[in-house]
Amino acid sequence: MGQRFIPDSYMFQELVFGVKGEKVIMQYTGDKKPFTMEIIPNFGPVRAFPRGLDICAVLGSKRALEILEVEGDTEYTEYYNQLDNLKEEFSLKTIEEWKQNLYWR
Repeated sequence: MGQRFIPDSYMFQELVFGVKGEKVIMQYTGDKKPFTMEIIPNFGPVRAFPRGLDICAVLGSKRALEILEVEGDTEYTEYYNQLDNLKEEFSLKTIEEWKQNLYWR
């Protein structure tokens, strides 16, 4: 039996350091040390941790995004592209999809 798709886990996975194709995403571009940043050998400072506010931002909370920005948690390569892709993806979900199982409610 396969694993269930868990929306918040997917959002978190898409908003942390990784490699997409041949492109490395979520390398730090700021000059402070936000909560989400860690140094990974051979890659340097990256977004190693997601924040619960990321989910709120994906679902459209302007305030959550403001807090993430003020705290430096958006200062990563591809952060806004990934966020916009997730916003679009989840905005297209139907009510039936949101109700499909307990993970989605």
